[in-house]
Amino acid sequence: MKRLMIVGGAFAAAALLSSCTTMSKDECLAGAWGEKGYVDGSSGYPMTRLDDHTKACAKFQIAPNPAAYGSAREDGLRTYCTFRRGWEEGRAGNA
Repeated sequence: MKRLMIVGGAFAAAALLSSCTTMSKDECLAGAWGEKGYVDGSSGYPMTRLDDHTKACAKFQIAPNPAAYGSAREDGLRTYCTFRRGWEEGRAGNA
């Protein structure tokens, strides 16, 4: 019984860890780095978010396009970094 609990716990841990990736295999294969960069920028993610995507896609031997991601992220940041958003984030204690 104890062995069954250990094996079950290991499977549960593996499932939880795999759900923490920032990109799925299909997203990595699609290679829409500009789209991903724009979405991340408009959500306020830092450039280090690309490191998370790189790790997620490395499992599938797929490398990102940092230039496309970074350029589109900058465009996305323009929609995120507004006076109003800064004020709201500050009021919420997030800045």
